[in-house]
Amino acid sequence: MADPTTTAAATSTAGAVAADGAQRAPEERGTLELKDAVVVHVAEQAALSVDGVVRHSSGLDVVTHRDLPRVDADRAGDRVRAAVELAVVWPTPLAPAAQAVRESVRSALANLLGLTVDAVDVTINQILPASAGTPSRRVV
Repeated sequence: MADPTTTAAATSTAGAVAADGAQRAPEERGTLELKDAVVVHVAEQAALSVDGVVRHSSGLDVVTHRDLPRVDADRAGDRVRAAVELAVVWPTPLAPAAQAVRESVRSALANLLGLTVDAVDVTINQILPASAGTPSRRVV
């Protein structure tokens, strides 16, 4: 059975204690590498969380897997600039939807990934009929 004092000390510092028992500074504990695909995925999900924004693909987009929302993120260290292209359903008000997407993406990238967001450019490429925002009924 483990010594309760040793176990409590190890769990209370959550990995900050080295094997020899010395306290390690946060910058010496390791690194976190964010892949660009993670930044893109977080931004896409943030855009989809806004009311009226839907996933959409048509034409060659189906073949090339370039559906909307589509995000292009340019990173330099811990700074990012994102361009988001999206589709909305009618009658979603466009300006408020674009602003909500901008705020949602900015918040997600800053809060979840710890990035400094310089800009989020939003382009609404498609306005779809209201029926496009609801999944089709599947009869089995």
